[in-house]
Amino acid sequence: MEESSRYLAATRFAAKSYLLFKPPFMSEGDALHHPQNGFQEIPEDSDEISVNPMNIQKRTIVDRIFRNREYRPPWLWSLVQMIRNVHDESTPRGNLPALD
Repeated sequence: MEESSRYLAATRFAAKSYLLFKPPFMSEGDALHHPQNGFQEIPEDSDEISVNPMNIQKRTIVDRIFRNREYRPPWLWSLVQMIRNVHDESTPRGNLPALD
């Protein structure tokens, strides 16, 4: 991944990294800590980091396990807490404003 991001930087293309928040079969508690580990794996030359909460699309495996009550998408407040948890790690990269 680092080699790819260096190549993109050399060719003046932007590198965007994606983290999926609370994929299937992950508990809410694990989902809160998973992005923190993911942030450490993202190369320094990544221009942007996008954290995407899992969503449910019709006629997919996620839709099936949701309908069988075997999966629930992340709570909004878990996403807010995760952002607060990773804020300090991401501040040097993106110069994010302080969270109050």
